[in-house]
Amino acid sequence: TRDLATFFFPLLLRFVLTLVSTTTMIGALSAMGVLVTAHTTGNVSTAGGAQMVATDTYLMRLQCCGSIPPGGKCSKAKHDLHGLWPNWAEFCGGPKFSEAAIADLKPQMEKFWPSCVGGNGNVAFWTHEWTRHGSCSGLSQHAYFDKALKLRAVHATNKSDSFCFARGTFAPLPLSSCGRPVAMLRHNSP
Repeated sequence: TRDLATFFFPLLLRFVLTLVSTTTMIGALSAMGVLVTAHTTGNVSTAGGAQMVATDTYLMRLQCCGSIPPGGKCSKAKHDLHGLWPNWAEFCGGPKFSEAAIADLKPQMEKFWPSCVGGNGNVAFWTHEWTRHGSCSGLSQHAYFDKALKLRAVHATNKSDSFCFARGTFAPLPLSSCGRPVAMLRHNSP
């Protein structure tokens, strides 16, 4: 029951925010002590000290599979993709994930986009990433995974595991433009 509430509360909050003035709703929720991380339009906005997600951005998250010594850093070679997430929606439907659609990308996917957790394997992880995030990108499956791999190749460093890009152009933006709170950035399974 708690898992269902955790899943449905953000969806319900987004729906309500589209119906009610964002400023009024955020003020009311902030007054009740609720940390608001719903989507906004345009640039990052703040309410009650909580930074809000800008809907015209993608967030690319990297992960480091394997063990890292305490205080150590992930090497560029081990900085793998966790995902490329459109900040404007999740679970948009459309075509189901198809390995055939990314067959030519599979060697790169296995090398740079592996599943780090759980025993379900890479295909289950990629299915999750497509279903939750890629389906909302406006790109085909092939274009979505190919774009994420290319962005990782250009931007992966051992200095950061989070990157922000403009919707449509994929121009790099300051991470603050994506507006996600640090706690959300550190979440392991968005």
